[in-house]
Amino acid sequence: LQYLSKISSLDNTLTDLETQFSSVMGATARWIQTTVFWIIITVGALLIIIGYLLTRRFFSQINKLNRQLYRSEAKFKKVLKHSRDVIYQLNIDTADYDYMSPYVEKMLGYKAEKILENGKEFILNRIHPDDLERLNREVNQMEGEELDKQFAQATEFRIKRDDDTYIWVNNQRSLVKDKEDNPTAIVGSVRDISDRKKHEVKIQQALKEKKTLLQEIHHRVKNNLAVISSLLELQKQESEEAVGSVLEK
Repeated sequence: LQYLSKISSLDNTLTDLETQFSSVMGATARWIQTTVFWIIITVGALLIIIGYLLTRRFFSQINKLNRQLYRSEAKFKKVLKHSRDVIYQLNIDTADYDYMSPYVEKMLGYKAEKILENGKEFILNRIHPDDLERLNREVNQMEGEELDKQFAQATEFRIKRDDDTYIWVNNQRSLVKDKEDNPTAIVGSVRDISDRKKHEVKIQQALKEKKTLLQEIHHRVKNNLAVISSLLELQKQESEEAVGSVLEK
């Protein structure tokens, strides 16, 4: 009975200790759970704030780049719009125009969209017959394999406007190459040189007239010298011997 009493007393003591241990472990677990929860909430909030700041900075940089690109594009379009030359880019593989500046409508009377839609054949069909053979030869050369060697950087020809009149244009061209140094496109600048050609024709006519005038003057001077020579010869024959010797000299 004494042993049973002691065993019962120990059991009660162990039960109390177990209850206290369970209570402490439960409180500790709840404290750890609460602490972990708030740590997760804090880290999540920090990540959200950091993500927001990074995203805001990223979009700020994107907007800044977009504004710079827009200003650059607007400046480029303004230059092309007010340029007195027609700027174009021709794709070598497709033989289509990738770009045609709007000034082409003022120069030729055709909208840029119409030329872009119909390609280079639209331009070739409006070349003056006297220049067409030479232009076709240049186009065939540019379609060959050794484009770098055969490429003509400048050419002049006459082209028909929408009112059926012809104008002289000068076409300055350059090649666009890829990273492997292979030609991919032709960029050109076309300028109306009709006034210059008119001046050249006038200058050629003036030179021709002056050349004819100089030939006429030369012919008349030559005739006058022949007449003077004949008169002197006659005078020499009729004059005395002393005067004749002077005229002879």
